[in-house]
Amino acid sequence: MLLLAAFMFSSVLPTSLGAPLQILVLVGAFAEWFLNSRNRRGSNLIFLLTLVTVAYWALLIFHPNVPEMATGILGFRKTAAALGGLVLGCALPINQRLHAERYVALLLTGALVVSIIGHLWIPAIPALVDRGDADIYTALYAGEARLEGIFAGPFHAAAAGVLLTGWALVRFKGGGWLAKVGLLVGLLATYLTLVRVAYVAVALCIVAIIIMSTSFTLFLKRFCAFAALGVLVVAMAEAFGLRVMDMAASILDFGSDTRFLNRFAGYEHAFSMISESPFTGWGAGSAGDTLGTAFALGDHVTPHNLALKVLVEGGLIGGLLWLALFIAVWRRLDRTTKESQVAVVALVGLLTFGLTGSAIEALPVTYFLFILVGLGVQERPVQSLKPEARHPQADQATGCKRTLLTCQTLARTSP
Repeated sequence: MLLLAAFMFSSVLPTSLGAPLQILVLVGAFAEWFLNSRNRRGSNLIFLLTLVTVAYWALLIFHPNVPEMATGILGFRKTAAALGGLVLGCALPINQRLHAERYVALLLTGALVVSIIGHLWIPAIPALVDRGDADIYTALYAGEARLEGIFAGPFHAAAAGVLLTGWALVRFKGGGWLAKVGLLVGLLATYLTLVRVAYVAVALCIVAIIIMSTSFTLFLKRFCAFAALGVLVVAMAEAFGLRVMDMAASILDFGSDTRFLNRFAGYEHAFSMISESPFTGWGAGSAGDTLGTAFALGDHVTPHNLALKVLVEGGLIGGLLWLALFIAVWRRLDRTTKESQVAVVALVGLLTFGLTGSAIEALPVTYFLFILVGLGVQERPVQSLKPEARHPQADQATGCKRTLLTCQTLARTSP
């Protein structure tokens, strides 16, 4: 718990401490898997696919296009370190998973609260973060400062806001005070980042939650509840002078949006690099954000797209590994349980951000995102599970009732 807390706030630590900490949480996740007994951990296939993917990206450090090992390690960390969260989530025993989920939500809430305070009142807090070669242009939108806080940039902060918002919406009923506070903090942080794709991500998360309703009655209740929540949020935002509707309307004006149009040059360059090295790619970090100067003697692109990033760095081999891992995870999510619904919402948010950015690089947020995904993963594909085995955290009272009924039946039938 202390290690994860330090990791969440690692951006304010010196680079000499922050970088080893990120490697430590990756190694620690695999250690947790091996330390737990076999009958208490999650899917072996998920673990194996994750291990192979991480190992492949480790080999990409030595790709001829990577200028030096330090750059390759940084590129590896940007792409593969987040997968440690998936292993850790799967490795945790079933009786600890709900506590782990709430702890992740608590860390996200704390980090965003500190970031909001720093953004609005104490600018010395975000000044503690070394953002490297990140352009100041990314910290502004229409001349207005965007929330960065203790995160590496507004994109990372927005990913944290959407992740917390999605968790709070799924857990709002029965999630106690943390779900209520988390929803308010997540929505406020998402707005203050002024990252417009975050609005789309929140909307798609809500759509996913509605679709995962287990009955038509619940579908209608959720639809009406989210509609009312949307009206309330917009009304409160307008009352406090927040430009929510203006920001949302600007999404439709993408045809003249220079931020969006400038990405097409990166897309074209990425496709060109993929066609030149389709199988093994260009090595770890060759599509990493802010690593362009490190590849002065090699080929590099900032693709602004998650799929293109994976294909540029790892080629078709890397792309197939990630696709196989995603399919395996998706097949092991039982959308009738809250744990798996949290996982689905987290993945929807990640894929939405991945449309316009290298979303996997948003450490430490993506590491915690994959923890939530791992916590919702079943041991086997959902279709192959018996009904009584599809709910790993079923109420203990149900088991007691079944035992009592069995005893009563035996008592009636015994001589």
